Amino acid sequence: LDKDDKVVTVNALNDEGNHIISIVADADKTFENLSAEDAVELFLDITKNNGYLISATNSDDQLTISVSGEFDSLANDLKETAKDFLSNANITLTVETEDIDKSDIASLVQECMQEYTIAELNNMSEEELIALLESSRKETKDLLTQELKTLYYELRAEEIIKAKFEALQQTLANNTFIGSEILSNLNTAMTNFTTQLSTFKSTFASEFLSETSSYNQAMQTFISAKTAVLEARLQGASSETLATLESTLSTAETDLNNAKASATSAVDYVTSTMSGIATTLDQILDTVTTFLSSINQTTLDTAIETAKTNFKSNFSTEYASYIGDNSYWANVTINAGE
Repeated sequence: LDKDDKVVTVNALNDEGNHIISIVADADKTFENLSAEDAVELFLDITKNNGYLISATNSDDQLTISVSGEFDSLANDLKETAKDFLSNANITLTVETEDIDKSDIASLVQECMQEYTIAELNNMSEEELIALLESSRKETKDLLTQELKTLYYELRAEEIIKAKFEALQQTLANNTFIGSEILSNLNTAMTNFTTQLSTFKSTFASEFLSETSSYNQAMQTFISAKTAVLEARLQGASSETLATLESTLSTAETDLNNAKASATSAVDYVTSTMSGIATTLDQILDTVTTFLSSINQTTLDTAIETAKTNFKSNFSTEYASYIGDNSYWANVTINAGE
């Protein structure tokens, strides 16, 4: 939200949240520029009309609204807005509010912008953290699958590292004060890093993005099972029918989690290797800085900022077939019946 409590950006934190955002877009509606209260109403209306929002079935079911900052009055207003909507919709559900503190925001920023350490983020003000988070959310708002966002965040971090040390290579290439062994080690490490970066992209694509991957197939099965449950709710199916469909959904979700764990393990192996190489590169930079105080940090900083600026457009071009309307969540429709 901005200072006037109007929505600036909206971003899902899981795949079904991405589906809800795509439904809003398909209805030619948007959260942006709405008041906080109107945004909550739109969210509740969309989720109710698509079978996501139903009366509580056990004591753990509730709607939680989380707010950061000194906004007690806003939190109360949003809670009352939600309670009024649920009451009018004849939905029985407890509404709770909770605070998000500065450390929670720092963790969210660090997940999106991995070039910052938690220590660096903890030294920033809450306003600075929110500005960074807003920037990241705007960059990823058209990525309607969580794995594509994961790829974006990780690849962005690796491209920043690559740009930084390519600039260092260029800076040192013609410097006679640097020993040939140090430069050779830098060049070797950079070759290895670039190779692993390519391996990371191909591994992620084969494990998560490919239509033939176990993860993608499990996701399609999960979507079908989820859609069946949502449609059954909207059509007033019997409790026996719902129980059968929900059991199928539970199995599909377990299979999806298992497929994700396997795919994540394969990707983590590559990222772990890249992390080791990045540590070697940092050690080389420390060595060079120790012996050559004239290293131009501005050159490295400029390379990093350029990489950040160019990354979104480069990513959008390379992964266009998975973004926006090409996302599997953007093409899931719910049949509410008559």
